[in-house]
Amino acid sequence: MVLVCEVNYTIPAGFGQSLRKLFKFQVLKPLDVKTKFYNAEMDEIYLEAQIQNVTTGPFCLEKVELDNSEHYTVTSLNTLSNGESVLTSKHMLQPNNSCQFLYCIKPKSTIARCSKVLRQFTNVGKLDIVWRSSLRERGRLQTSQLQRLPFENEDLCLEVVDAKNIIKIGSIFSFLCRVTNSSDHPMKLHIHLDIKMLTNSYTGSADFLLEVLQPAEKTEFSLSISPSNLGLIRVSPLLLVDTLQNRRYYFEKVVDVFVVDADYHQDDVFFLNKLTEYENSQELLREKKIQLQVV
Repeated sequence: MVLVCEVNYTIPAGFGQSLRKLFKFQVLKPLDVKTKFYNAEMDEIYLEAQIQNVTTGPFCLEKVELDNSEHYTVTSLNTLSNGESVLTSKHMLQPNNSCQFLYCIKPKSTIARCSKVLRQFTNVGKLDIVWRSSLRERGRLQTSQLQRLPFENEDLCLEVVDAKNIIKIGSIFSFLCRVTNSSDHPMKLHIHLDIKMLTNSYTGSADFLLEVLQPAEKTEFSLSISPSNLGLIRVSPLLLVDTLQNRRYYFEKVVDVFVVDADYHQDDVFFLNKLTEYENSQELLREKKIQLQVV
């Protein structure tokens, strides 16, 4: 930072004079901002902003907002369980400490309908941060326009829009898929899901045709399987064949689901009954000799 000092004066002869002097100061940034983008789907982006206090004293964050650009909408995900913002109460950040903020960004309908147009608008917005030091001095930082990550130029986009996280073994697991035609030509898709022969983690199959899907159009369809193993299983692969262009699309990861016992109950009593009962520690000390070893 450069401080410019200028003095204007008049000499006895009546002529005006001026004197200018420059003072240079080293100004350290009060906070460090790091951002990271996550492309969830083609029309949904998540931004994680990490703010670190790099000063020698604490300061209080008063405002951390993402001002959206004209082509995107922003939803803040920084709320407590009661619906209040995390900045409602006093938010003091100690030196060298960090905090994270999360935002969901979606393109407006004017550009979301066409994937080619969407790829041209990468500026999603800029962060606006306001804080106060321990001496009540106010500071503000506004970043430049943040740019979203580019996504792969796929002709076909598949997403799971409705699925359970936990399913009991032997029951039917159904999930709803949405497919989007991102190409510039119509598609007639053949859906094919076969049993996973390598691990036999589930049974089920699908083999049917969808109606013709025009460019930028979406359609939904349901798939069902029956898990045969406990634990986390992955439904894959799913094959979609464009019968008009004779092109095949493989999706290695469709959906994950956690398979539990048939007597599973999601309550505290169930988990307590499932725990192994150990001997009481006091009785163990009286009846058995305990040898301690320092390693």
